[in-house]
Amino acid sequence: MEVVALVAVVWKKTAKPLRGRVRAAAMLDRDAAFMMRCKIVLNLSRGESPLAIHRILGCSRSQVYRVAARFVKDGVAGLMDGRVDNGTTKADDTFEYHVLIAVFRSQQDYGFRRPTWTRRTSWSRRTGST
Repeated sequence: MEVVALVAVVWKKTAKPLRGRVRAAAMLDRDAAFMMRCKIVLNLSRGESPLAIHRILGCSRSQVYRVAARFVKDGVAGLMDGRVDNGTTKADDTFEYHVLIAVFRSQQDYGFRRPTWTRRTSWSRRTGST
């Protein structure tokens, strides 16, 4: 059976409240990747081809097939991020603090007289602008 038909069958078997949540998440959700997966499933359930979805949404065709396979296998739960069971993160608050300090330090701290984006370039010397 074709992937579009399989998704359509699973979509019709899904409870209406869950379908409504998927539609709502496809329009507005904090997680952009989840929102994309919902859009892929919605388009597949409407009968769009994976090639058309790839072109419309700007994602890869393999992503369309991967999302469809997870949806057929696990239903709406297959749209969720699968990394939740990966354990504790290694980047703690101390690591985040040190990264922010490194990013937001001034260019003068690294030996420059002024920030690099205000330095005079060869183009500004030729045109006489600062």
